[in-house]
Amino acid sequence: MKVQQSPPLKWGAKFVVVMGLVLSLIGAGGMVLMSATPASATSLPKAFVCKYVGTPGADETLQTGGNPISVSGNAIKGWDGVTIPFPFNDAQGKSVVIAIDSGQPEPDVSQCPKPEGPPPICIKTAAHTHTYDPGVNGGVVTATGEFCGETLFVTPTEWAFTLNSQWPQDLVDFYIFAIDRPGEYPYGNPVDCGQGDIYAQWGSPIVPTSTLSGPSVEFTEKFLHQVSEGPTTWIVQDGKCYTVPDEHTYSDGTASWQCTGEETRPATITFTRTHFVSTWDGNGWSEPEFDYAEDITIPTPENFVANCITPPVLNPGAPTCNSVGTLPGIPANDGYTSSWDRMFDGPGVYTAKFVAILPDNQFVTGDSATVKVTILGKLTGAKDCPTTTTTGLALTGFDNSGTLWFGGVVVVLCILCGVIAMVFAARQRKPWVENGLV
Repeated sequence: MKVQQSPPLKWGAKFVVVMGLVLSLIGAGGMVLMSATPASATSLPKAFVCKYVGTPGADETLQTGGNPISVSGNAIKGWDGVTIPFPFNDAQGKSVVIAIDSGQPEPDVSQCPKPEGPPPICIKTAAHTHTYDPGVNGGVVTATGEFCGETLFVTPTEWAFTLNSQWPQDLVDFYIFAIDRPGEYPYGNPVDCGQGDIYAQWGSPIVPTSTLSGPSVEFTEKFLHQVSEGPTTWIVQDGKCYTVPDEHTYSDGTASWQCTGEETRPATITFTRTHFVSTWDGNGWSEPEFDYAEDITIPTPENFVANCITPPVLNPGAPTCNSVGTLPGIPANDGYTSSWDRMFDGPGVYTAKFVAILPDNQFVTGDSATVKVTILGKLTGAKDCPTTTTTGLALTGFDNSGTLWFGGVVVVLCILCGVIAMVFAARQRKPWVENGLV
């Protein structure tokens, strides 16, 4: 049997079929969402709530009777069912969620946050008192009441006169303490010869400068009695108490490093510090006088160089009959300096000192060595400087063998004259013989 096939759908018919399927799916999804909405609206748990009456910051208090109470979570406006604590407002006033009600016993009312009453009275304006004793430049600060968050800083300070007058003054000592809670706070900084000040300031401490040349000159002075109830908190002593202190000075010597055969750098060096003292007599300072000496040991400076010295051989010049011996010259050397112990002043023993050359600014001198040289006087005596006498006259000009130099010359001349005369005579005699004259 022959089955007749249906003709294919045209594109318009296909579009209608596809759109129908899409709309069916959207409608099914909408039904699912609509059915889920009522379920989520009833999912918030019950909660324990604390209720308040009155105006926050003025007369707010906890509501009497039954605090805290359990209420439906859906009745709490804006609550997500999780956040605790959660404050909210209802028709009666302010309320706070403090716990989820899962069937446990009701929380105690003490777990409710404290009501927002009036702000505390600030201790800064009415709750500080103090005592002050000028003899010790101190006393006690008493703080009472409830603090407002600010801190009072107190600075007991001692100044010293620098002349026989009130100004200027040098800072001797100070310290700072803070008052940030109720209690008693003893303070004081005794004054020896000068002025005592008890500074105070809210929020940050007053730090004195090293000198004070007048009231509030170097810094602004604020006193404890300006921020607390009590007597004036400063004392100025009589300027006649001032005496000029002795002046102490010192000078540092240098350590001397001596070579022991090896050029090694020592770990420490020790030098002597000499102390001197001068006194003031009303018109000026006395000459410094020795006070005491002490040995100071410090690590050897990094630029110290161990430089051993080998001094040269020094041979003095020999004396003669007419002059004394002479000092020898010292050869130059880049590794050391050299000098004689004194200027040449005639025969005697002289000492040449050699000191190693080291880098500048050291607390130590380098290796040193000395060489002694003896300078002799003129030669004397017949053996070293003999004399000869002729016809009773003392003649000079002898050499060390005792022979007259000019006498030798005369003898030689006489011999030469004799030889010349003999030669001349012989020549003259020969013709005389030949002629029979001789």
